[in-house]
Amino acid sequence: MDGGGHAVLTVRTDRGDLVLDNQIEAVLPWYRTPYRYIKRQSETNAGRWTRINDDRVGAVASITR
Repeated sequence: MDGGGHAVLTVRTDRGDLVLDNQIEAVLPWYRTPYRYIKRQSETNAGRWTRINDDRVGAVASITR
């Protein structure tokens, strides 16, 4: 990283949920991005977060000793 900001915007459309990312030069479906999604801002209440089921990658755990 160069220390610059990172912004990701998701939008729900009739073509599915799309992602605009200032570090990727294309608008992509959410599942084609390199991110693991956990929560997103509620569509009906900006003060709430809603869970996202992102089953593309299983849980990963590691222990460093």
